[in-house]
Amino acid sequence: PAPKAGGAGTPVRIVWNKAMTYNGKALLATFTDEVHATLLGKEDQHSELTCDDGLTVKLAGSGSPTAGVGGPGKVGLAQIIANGHVRAEGSTLAKDGKPITRLYLEAPRLTYAEATHTLEIPGAGNMLLEDFRTAGNTKAGSRGQTAIAWKGGLAYVGATGESSFEKY
Repeated sequence: PAPKAGGAGTPVRIVWNKAMTYNGKALLATFTDEVHATLLGKEDQHSELTCDDGLTVKLAGSGSPTAGVGGPGKVGLAQIIANGHVRAEGSTLAKDGKPITRLYLEAPRLTYAEATHTLEIPGAGNMLLEDFRTAGNTKAGSRGQTAIAWKGGLAYVGATGESSFEKY
């Protein structure tokens, strides 16, 4: 997705083992069996998503109600659904390439909606949050590592930065 409406999007490399289908009318791509997606072109970020069963990517075109898509002929991300031992890793990197912050997430299924910047994981999962910044560059107490496991589900709302867990 583009950092702001109408901006240039960020390329993503997707590798799959079995099949890929694309429906141009529905703007829907499906990748099956051992799917690996990597964000490209961001020197200050590292982002990967891997899933064993399949990845569905729904795009939104001009005239769509999905936020973040700007201008005629523009296509952007609407939704991602990953299934089967999903692993996601995201890092913010320093200029020397070392991680500043990192998140690792593991779950059986993951859904992300771009319009609401919402991540939902039904069922059990676990997450590791790491903050490598020096003491003077963080809010009090935010450095270090935090591991979280849940049984019932996770919902994360990007607009507020709030997470909720079921059966924590």
